[in-house]
Formats: sequence, C-alpha cells, structure tokens
Amino acid sequence: MRGRYMLGSFFILLGLGLLLHKMDIINIGQWWPLLIVLLGFYQLIKGKGASTGGLILILVGGFIFCKIHGILPHDWSTYIWPAALIIIGLFILVDGLKSNAPIDNRDSADYFVAFSGVNTRLQSRNFKGGSAVALFGGIELDLRNAELDANNVRMDLVAIFGGIDIKVPQHWKVEISGLPLFGGWDNKTNYIPLPDAEEKKLTVKCMALFGGAGIKN
Repeated sequence: MRGRYMLGSFFILLGLGLLLHKMDIINIGQWWPLLIVLLGFYQLIKGKGASTGGLILILVGGFIFCKIHGILPHDWSTYIWPAALIIIGLFILVDGLKSNAPIDNRDSADYFVAFSGVNTRLQSRNFKGGSAVALFGGIELDLRNAELDANNVRMDLVAIFGGIDIKVPQHWKVEISGLPLFGGWDNKTNYIPLPDAEEKKLTVKCMALFGGAGIKN
C-alpha cells in the first residue's frame, strides 16, 4: 500500500502547492521540481527493481531546480558531455545492484514505478495482497506459483499513463472493480476450482487513468 500512499501524497502536495500559489502565499514556480526529486528518491529506495526511473526523475528534477535558481553556470552547456558520462556511470552502478533473478518471495506486493518498468515473479506461499502503482511505466507480475494466505485477499492497482499485467493461478477466483478514467481493465482469467478445496479469491481494486490493467492465467 505504500506505493499508493506515496502517489496520493504526491498529488495532494502538488494540489496544495498550486492552491497556495493561486493565493499568493508561496511561489510554486521555484520549488515544484523538488516534488519530482522526492518521487525519484522514493522509487530509487522502494522501486523493487525500477531504480533506473527513479534516477532519471532525480536528475531531471535536480536539473530543473538548479536552472530555476540560477545554480548552473552560464556556460552550463559545455559541461554536458562530462555530465553525460557521469550519468552513464550511475546507470551502470545502479543496474549492477539489481538481482539477476526476477524472483520475489515476499508475502505482500509493494511495487511502484515511474518512467520505467518491473517484471518479476512472486512465489510466496502466503501471499497477503498489496499494491502495484504504475506512473508512466509498466509492471508485469507473475503470481502463478504463489498461494493466497487467506480465502479472500485484496490487491490495489493504480495505472496512470501506464499498464499493469498480472498472471494468477487458475484456482484463484478474481473479482475486479474500481474507477476507470479514460482507461480500463480486463479480467481474462478462467476460474477452475481445485477439487475438495476452499475457494480462493483475489479481490482487485483498480484505478485506471489513461492506463490499464489486465489479469489473466
């Protein structure tokens, strides 16, 4: 759920900043790039494999902030190539810190991506649900080797100018609902219950804003 809370907090702060700007209390034009930097730091720390997008957000937000406040030298364009080499080096280091095996054994999902993507397999035998947030990015989550911790587990999906694809076992019954705003979702699962076993249901709450989510087997 932390990814969803972070995204909600981001829009609340942005809205409050615009409101205070209209009331002439603060000048958001000088400080709004810091929201991009904070969003990038969050993804870098909690992105679960989507650290490249977080680094891009930090660099872009930092550059805009320095440009607005006149921190960059007047001949900043002459430093583009050295800066580009440093950025390439940072990408190489960050990419080297990633795990080679796209397998996740945690009991709950907590994925947040912005301007990047995640492709992983979650194999917990006590899956408790969680959240997946895609902002101008994509998430592919394979749950076919996982098992639900309870008979009814909830998962929250948020796709804003992005997409989320989830694969689940056939013995999971999937119910999906939510808020489509110029977006939508697809439930293409084929429910086949296990003989002499209790029903296992995954309840999905989805918000799609110019994006989409798909669940299949």
